[in-house]
Amino acid sequence: MTKIETIEKLDNAALIELMKTLLNMIGLQKVREDGVVLRAEENSALGVTMHAFVHPKVQLSGEVDMEIISRTLTEARDNEAFNVVTFVSNRHISTGFQNNLNKKFTDLRINYIGRDQLIHIIDEQFPDYWRHDDTALIEYEHEYEDLMDKENQLKLLHLPTDKYQRIVNIFIQPSLVEEVEDVSTHRLLRKRVDMNEVLKSKQNVIISGQAGAGKSTLLYNMGLTLSKENSTNTREKKILPIFITAMDLINTGKEVKSVIITKASKLGTSIAELIEKYEVVLLVDSIDEFEPKQQQEIIRQLVNFSKNKGIRFILTTRSEDRFQAHVSRKDARFFEISRFNTEQIRRFVNAFLPDEQKANDLLDSLRENKI
Repeated sequence: MTKIETIEKLDNAALIELMKTLLNMIGLQKVREDGVVLRAEENSALGVTMHAFVHPKVQLSGEVDMEIISRTLTEARDNEAFNVVTFVSNRHISTGFQNNLNKKFTDLRINYIGRDQLIHIIDEQFPDYWRHDDTALIEYEHEYEDLMDKENQLKLLHLPTDKYQRIVNIFIQPSLVEEVEDVSTHRLLRKRVDMNEVLKSKQNVIISGQAGAGKSTLLYNMGLTLSKENSTNTREKKILPIFITAMDLINTGKEVKSVIITKASKLGTSIAELIEKYEVVLLVDSIDEFEPKQQQEIIRQLVNFSKNKGIRFILTTRSEDRFQAHVSRKDARFFEISRFNTEQIRRFVNAFLPDEQKANDLLDSLRENKI
């Protein structure tokens, strides 16, 4: 649903609640309802300005009953004096209506907030409005977005904040390769797929790659992609990505259930409550450091959650071999991260160095030094 469609479908009660939120965010005080008028106060060094926001239930374009509008405005002024009046609508406010009302009330300072202006204010003051209506999940999504910033080892370099953030924000999607069986020859073929195709499959996934191949970054961005779907999809359940590190497992005695409850404590107090409300996806960032028996137990827990609770998992590892004995290809798909190719490296350098000449110079230097 587009922003215009979202705004135009609001009924009057929803529009009022939205305006209350926006007025408080803008810094107005004592926001209160008075019939079809919202009132608020603006404090400044010059004194208090009284605002009235009129939100009539009729359209303010085309054939408008000016008598009803005039009566509404007169009654609002009789109830309580104001310095500034603003007409608010989730539809277009025509220039003709504005001119007619301005001529009728020459003694008033009248402002107008139509659909497009309302969208602009929301974009500036309340961008979370476009996400979805689960405020607890929105807070969780913000915490997830900050996760990689806290974990990223680039912080150890003590780079200036702007340069560090620019590097962290660059994500070049890696190439993933999957071995699939050819139906006619029964031979295994290597097939390239992208991250979005993997996520759409709805299956459990194990992704292998060498140290430094970008497994953690890929896993984190998979969670971001899933979270963004909550703002656009119309499914009954929203997606809850839970990023699990080896340290999370250590802190909870390697109990996956405990990690889930700890990470999503603000959203539910039990696994049953979480899976009733959300489509839970576990993003397990490598368990390679654990002993083989411990790895086997964690895998067993993940597979059981998948089979019995419908909780999907995506796990990264330096070697998929150790998991193939415990996870069949019926239970998960196996992918390998390929080394970055020249085109991917070029895209990264161009993203970091907007100056094309500097980017080309760096790439040439890398080639000359066989890096």
